[in-house]
Amino acid sequence: MKVLLVDSQARAWDSFVQSAQDETSYHQFKWKTVITESFGHTCYYLSAVESNGEWQGILPLVHVRSKLFGNFLISVPFC
Repeated sequence: MKVLLVDSQARAWDSFVQSAQDETSYHQFKWKTVITESFGHTCYYLSAVESNGEWQGILPLVHVRSKLFGNFLISVPFC
């Protein structure tokens, strides 16, 4: 199994999210663009993928830099 940085596979990402048991709309790939363009944060969307190409999990991370709270990664911020 490999962990991959996902930059442009929105369809595969959203397909996995829709099939997941505890999915929410905040896990959809479109939030990467919303957060980047609205807040200027860098997003790191990671997926765990088997050697046969089957997705096993996702982890959307947002790099937040704040003078008040510090420098950290958070999954599904502002939700």
